[in-house]
Amino acid sequence: MAYIENNIERRYALKSYHHAADKPDCPNCGHKHRFSEYIDLKTGNPVGPGVGKCDRENHCGYRVTPYEYFKQHPEAKYGYLTQATPVFRKEHNPLFFLPDNVFDEYPTPYTESVLAHWLMTKAPSKEMLDKVANDYRLSATLTHGTIFWYIDHNGKVCQGKMMWYKPNGHRNGIVSSISSDMAKKGKMPEGAEMQRCLFGAHLLKDRPDDVVYIVESEKTAIVMAMLRPQYVWLATGGCSNLNTYVVRPLFNRRVVIIPDSGCLDKWRKVMQQTKSIRYSFYEELEKYPANTDLLDILFPND
Repeated sequence: MAYIENNIERRYALKSYHHAADKPDCPNCGHKHRFSEYIDLKTGNPVGPGVGKCDRENHCGYRVTPYEYFKQHPEAKYGYLTQATPVFRKEHNPLFFLPDNVFDEYPTPYTESVLAHWLMTKAPSKEMLDKVANDYRLSATLTHGTIFWYIDHNGKVCQGKMMWYKPNGHRNGIVSSISSDMAKKGKMPEGAEMQRCLFGAHLLKDRPDDVVYIVESEKTAIVMAMLRPQYVWLATGGCSNLNTYVVRPLFNRRVVIIPDSGCLDKWRKVMQQTKSIRYSFYEELEKYPANTDLLDILFPND
């Protein structure tokens, strides 16, 4: 569908790449080396994280123009077009949020989960655990699993990740999602592709000045939120889940990133594609065996 967006910056264009391997990964579909960034023609720098288009027009269709980006981030804006520019957009499969009443569908309190009892052994107090669990909207399944709700910076629910734990705090290997569970009940389309965000992203809006820490595990984020509550703790939910799309709400934030051992290089490449996040890496975990996370160091006997 063609349409005209008035006042789009003429100083921005899609970057030309000498080799396909030089292209970043698509922040929407995740395919490697398929994303073309919009750049500022005066500086040569990318316009912003996730601003560009996916080459896979028939299968992904992701595109964010400078106009759309600056509309959301007026503080990043430079100049304007003097003429209208036609922009062609490809319709793509919609990305879903969970329904607004999803919490009513899964009302079991987090205290019914096996993980809650382990978390209590790490909490400074029961009051602190209750506060953090409420902040992150933790709940439980009827079979005593934990539901980690992925809520974006606008308060929309992207996903609910269901995980089951042993009494020692380790996972028992079972992972499922609220979207698939609701699809089985006929309340969502089968195989619906969900919107994505970082676990804890909904906390960003009310804490604009606090330093943000990113870890891999949701459990780690919960424990650290109790032990270091002065920071905003977010989680990716997996080594492969950090991408330029999910970090977009971190524009102009101070961010410390703590990847599990073995994941540093991958996350560094992702963050190198961002230009407007003041980030640094905590690299100490790299000297430990693969998949070591922060809690493994803090609680070595667990």
